[in-house]
Amino acid sequence: MSHNTSDDDNDDDDRLQYQHQQDCSPHEKNDTTTPLDSQSENNIPPKRPRTDPKTLDPIINAGGIHIKTISTALTIKKLQDTIHLLDANTWQLPNIDKKVLYSHLHSSIIRSALRDKVLQRCNQGNIEMFIHAFTTGKSDASTERLIGHPPALNQMSKQRSRDEPARGPQLSLPSTSTLVRTLHQLCTEVAATDLFYSESDFKNFYPQIPLPPQTRRYFGIANIDEEHTRSFYIMRVLVQGWDKSALIAQVVSWTVITNGDNNTTEILKNMENIPGIIIDQQQGAFIMYVLVYDNILVISNSQTLRDEAQRRLQSNCRRWNITLKYLKTTKNEATFCGIELGWANNILTWKIQDSVLQRWKNLCTPTEAPTPKQIAQCFGILSRITHVYLAPPIHLVAVSRAIGNLMRDMHQANHKQWKSPNKSLQPLHRQIILQIEQQQTQATSFGEKMSLENPICIFTDASEKFLGFTITKIDGEKLLEAQRQRTDTRHIDQAEAEAVDFALLSASSIINEGSFDSMIIGIDNQAAGRALLRGASMSPELHAIISACWKHITFDPSIVGICDIPSAENVADVMTRSGDITTVEYHTRKAASMKRACKALESLQLGLRWTARQLINKPNTPSNK
Repeated sequence: MSHNTSDDDNDDDDRLQYQHQQDCSPHEKNDTTTPLDSQSENNIPPKRPRTDPKTLDPIINAGGIHIKTISTALTIKKLQDTIHLLDANTWQLPNIDKKVLYSHLHSSIIRSALRDKVLQRCNQGNIEMFIHAFTTGKSDASTERLIGHPPALNQMSKQRSRDEPARGPQLSLPSTSTLVRTLHQLCTEVAATDLFYSESDFKNFYPQIPLPPQTRRYFGIANIDEEHTRSFYIMRVLVQGWDKSALIAQVVSWTVITNGDNNTTEILKNMENIPGIIIDQQQGAFIMYVLVYDNILVISNSQTLRDEAQRRLQSNCRRWNITLKYLKTTKNEATFCGIELGWANNILTWKIQDSVLQRWKNLCTPTEAPTPKQIAQCFGILSRITHVYLAPPIHLVAVSRAIGNLMRDMHQANHKQWKSPNKSLQPLHRQIILQIEQQQTQATSFGEKMSLENPICIFTDASEKFLGFTITKIDGEKLLEAQRQRTDTRHIDQAEAEAVDFALLSASSIINEGSFDSMIIGIDNQAAGRALLRGASMSPELHAIISACWKHITFDPSIVGICDIPSAENVADVMTRSGDITTVEYHTRKAASMKRACKALESLQLGLRWTARQLINKPNTPSNK
């Protein structure tokens, strides 16, 4: 899970896991691109057999989407709206004439679009520009597949500077730690004796459904005719890479599970991100929805609430022409996204599914001359296995550094070098395989709650001009604040880590004189935060700063928590600008930061060192106001 999994950033481990997903998908999709007339379009090479040694790795898109294309005045006219959207700072479509001409995008139009470089064929290789067009019709077999999801396009939608607005909402995925901590807390609050689960997955990854009006501004969705929702919906979506296509799937999942529920339909109002976890808590009972792409897990301590959620999901699937791959109900045990959850004797347990673990292990076999691609695959598997731990294994730091160096060496390598056997890589390959074979298969659970009550809280931030920090006690009492001007042009990830080092150096005397039993570091940069959590980074520059930070931390790593704070709630942000602590903004940010620190302390007491950004939305129902 995300892994959080919340949380898409520039972290090298995430890129490796993405590469692993692309290379090791257990359900590789068949390419069904309609072949074009090679005689009339000579600039498109014929499709090579998959066994051809020169064949590029196929781009595994999100679900192997098959689409029916729709031609409009804009799409015929070189799809200029696509080009505008690729360059724009928003996801809003240009105004579309409601008089839409319904027809299939015939081969002549496809060739014209390819010739004008508006579309690029993507059964293999890279993609430059592309657009989705959907309708609710599913009976027509004449479909085209013109799209894929190269990860490089994610960069187009990322926030480029502090002052520039982000391009669309961020993908919010619940990490394993967020899921188990939240579920454990709910079970404790209501004294749950049994848990009832409902697990489901869509067969057609992109169901053609009308989304709530609040989400249309994210994706540029044009509703052609409000009176004919069954037949005349067009969803035209610019998909900027894996992140955003997955985000769309998660919005669809959210809509399916909550539509028709009066308690949860208010969640979308004024919401910037699509939540990965939704909770509705009522007198002595709760229902929890966990959404990861098109996977939906419903958890409740009430069978009645679980059954009602399942009935609503099935009804909405029929209404919007969604085919479920499966829908099953269980009690006290469930599987979700490769993880097994168990509840017995008031103890929550979780582990990697045995079948998934074995399948991953089978993908890594010893060889005398492994290829860089094989090593990347095996390391991706190892990273996915270890995400169920309460804390990242420190002993993987050396392996992470080695694979990071290899990836940098291969960054400019051609396709042949990526797949060429290399005997010098055998020791590293063996080391990774050994780590995979030694991974524990027994279930993990929370141990006895640690009695941590007095942490020192350090909030840090960096801007283009300043580094700043605020140090407080857990009750909000200010201990130290400072800012320092930046004299370098380092990447923002490195600057954020340097701000942590600046704060730790400044806090050394406070820590020595105080009676603190733990430490919580709040940081609004996920790449730097995760590197600090692991104690290592694949970036040599970032790794050097992270190593320096840990030399200045006198606490045991098990009682050092990292809190991932949104920039809008980080009190240290003020110290990177005006530094004025008398403003209303400062006190508002400080209250939000301290609230996050308290949540991080609760997690740290349970042994969870990473506290993700808030992924939980509780509706304002009478029971929880």
